[in-house]
Amino acid sequence: MISETPINHAASAVAAMVGVLRGEPVRPATPAGPSEQELAELIGAPFQPTTPDELAERLRARGKGAYSILGIDRAHGPGQWYVTFFDGSDVMLLDPIVNGAADWPPAADVVGWWADGEPTKPPATIVLEARSRHGRRVWLRTTPQRAGL
Repeated sequence: MISETPINHAASAVAAMVGVLRGEPVRPATPAGPSEQELAELIGAPFQPTTPDELAERLRARGKGAYSILGIDRAHGPGQWYVTFFDGSDVMLLDPIVNGAADWPPAADVVGWWADGEPTKPPATIVLEARSRHGRRVWLRTTPQRAGL
């Protein structure tokens, strides 16, 4: 069934949540969101491959109240944007689309992790999406060096 009302875009919802974390007035999410480049500009750093452990370690090192934008790629289905947040004891995955927190790390079918900023420990392997000559999505596990990253 197709929705009769607009559905909020994950990037738009994440951008609105980052604004709240910065102390800006609350603004609504919209059906169209900022691009990946615009999200990177909002947070102040490009998105780079990472791992859930590396991202959690980075947030803990920044201290209570630290946050980051996280993009995930799934092997099946669409990716998603989240806000990761360190509350002083736990790293939380904030999902502004459902207006709640989700389990950390999101594990269901995730094949790629992307977070803003330079990783302190780049991942040993990453998963890239490719297309077969017939147009089928194919996931390739390789090293960041071989991928040209």
